[in-house]
Amino acid sequence: MTTATADLISPKLEQFRRTRSISRGLAAVAVGRLTGQHPDRILRQHWQHDHQAALIAKAAVTPTAMADVETASKWLFLSGLTPQSGAVRLFSGATRLDMDNVHLLNVSSVIAPSPVFVGEGKPMPMMMGTTALAALGPVRKMLLGTAVTGELEFAVPETASTLIGRVLSEQAGKSLDAVLFDAIAADDDRPAGLLNGVAPIAAAAGLTTAFDAAKTDLANLAAALATAGCDPERMVIVANSSQALALRLMAGPRFTNEIIGTTALATGTVVAIDPAAIASGYSGVPEIEISEGGTAHFESATPLPISTAATPNTVAAPVLSAWQENLLMLKVRLRCCWGVLVPGAVQVVQGVTW
Repeated sequence: MTTATADLISPKLEQFRRTRSISRGLAAVAVGRLTGQHPDRILRQHWQHDHQAALIAKAAVTPTAMADVETASKWLFLSGLTPQSGAVRLFSGATRLDMDNVHLLNVSSVIAPSPVFVGEGKPMPMMMGTTALAALGPVRKMLLGTAVTGELEFAVPETASTLIGRVLSEQAGKSLDAVLFDAIAADDDRPAGLLNGVAPIAAAAGLTTAFDAAKTDLANLAAALATAGCDPERMVIVANSSQALALRLMAGPRFTNEIIGTTALATGTVVAIDPAAIASGYSGVPEIEISEGGTAHFESATPLPISTAATPNTVAAPVLSAWQENLLMLKVRLRCCWGVLVPGAVQVVQGVTW
């Protein structure tokens, strides 16, 4: 293997290993809980060299925070949990900040005009840049809850690892994308979506081919980023999965800007983002809890308390008991936030025709 090839595959390999460690650690705790074994024993038997999996399993047993994992675990855990989500792919090129012990972080960026050549004996232009101040935070609690069947008791640990990893990865990816790429303002529960306050650019109309329409729409997005003082060469394109696939087919392998597809965006919506002008912040360390005796309202959109005293009293439905239904409930907690550092770093076109 050449050095160049190794450099290309190393980031993907590291991400794969991170994802695998998370799944293995959770599987060791889950199978151990169901079979009466200590997670360490399962890890030694099946994945004795996976030290990250051991740390994750250790965190889930008490439960305690993963304090022994490196500081970067806040981002690494999220990227390992849901590597294919649009949010994680975007954040991989964004500014990442540590928000421990910080409620609100003011981040400044300077937009300066480009330098010019000056003739001999002529005055030198003094650049006066525009300073933009953006507030990042406060961090919000990202909480994922899911359940797997107790029949994992009869599965080999590798199978349990695959199933648990898939369940959590899909839920985390879709949930995070849905919030990140919406237009809703921030509140006490969540950060603002990246499209909040972004005025849409008119989609190309009256063109003969889909290629011409796509070319015009992307050129308009790039021009809007440049006008805002961002670098269009860094432009990441985020679109509904159907538009993302169409663009990949039209653009071909020589197109170097990253294209991210997500079901979180409506069909016909295409977003252009300068990732260097986006920041994500993380506080604390990931926390994991597992229960085989809890009760939960199984509702992903608007979960309610199990019961509410009122006139009349109400009970949420459907409510399932982990003990009664032979389920294993998993809860993952991570504190994070994000923000746009440069006004205009996010642009959107709606109603594209390709």
